[in-house]
Amino acid sequence: MKRSCFQVCATAEQIEYAAQLVEYSLKNHTVPNIWDNDKTKKEQTPLLRFVGSLGETVFADVYGLPRHKNSFGASDGQDYGNDFLIETNGIAYILDLKSMHRKNDNFYGNYVLNIPSEQLHKIKSVTDFYYCLSVHWDEKENYYVSFLGTIRKKDILDGKVGILYKSGSLRTRGDGTSFPFISDTYEVEFKDFLKPRITEKITKAKGFKLIEIR
Repeated sequence: MKRSCFQVCATAEQIEYAAQLVEYSLKNHTVPNIWDNDKTKKEQTPLLRFVGSLGETVFADVYGLPRHKNSFGASDGQDYGNDFLIETNGIAYILDLKSMHRKNDNFYGNYVLNIPSEQLHKIKSVTDFYYCLSVHWDEKENYYVSFLGTIRKKDILDGKVGILYKSGSLRTRGDGTSFPFISDTYEVEFKDFLKPRITEKITKAKGFKLIEIR
């Protein structure tokens, strides 16, 4: 089933701000990354942190929220899943933003967001929703942020959406290649996301366009 999400283009100022957040985090945050067990990803820490910081910065600006002043939303690098607070109909919800790097903005319903099981079950976690962003760029260094939608944390824990893969489980990709999970991980398909909220202000953001999750 096709549905729409949206995309905006990051400004030069947003890109520079995100780069400064990354520089700060690399100097001041000695906490381990969730990807450190993967040697290839560990070497890409600056890039992965940039993707996360750019997503946070653009998200804050799009929805009129305060920007993070320290990468990952906390002075020590730990925020317990509290990236942003959003109010809807007088009720406040805490969002944990998940930004991923992809090569383009071609999205399909069976594409997935990976969430480590440890994050969902962490005692101090305060997350209500996960919000998924995708970041890609072109050869001209235009950076695009796609707002794919949200998923309720409780729905994952209750088994309404997502699949839990235990550590060591072999996962076969659509192209026939496979890989083992290095930790217990939930996969949530894009088709199960709740649609992102679009306001009139958002439609006027740089590079705004509707895109489909096919």
